[in-house]
Amino acid sequence: MARQISLQGIDTKIAKAKERVLRIKASYENALHELDELNTLRREAEEKEIIRAVRRSGKSFQEVMRLIRL
Repeated sequence: MARQISLQGIDTKIAKAKERVLRIKASYENALHELDELNTLRREAEEKEIIRAVRRSGKSFQEVMRLIRL
């Protein structure tokens, strides 16, 4: 015969499950925020590298834009 769980036992398990979901959600949100920050840093580094390359190239603004549009 299967053992029956009391309502109090079920409520306790529900409360624990809710707490676990909240912890996991907070962890997910923190990881997502960190990922956004890292993507921003990467994009900024790439932009700086492009600017350095353009300056080293000796090309005019118009020449660079023409090359980009090709």
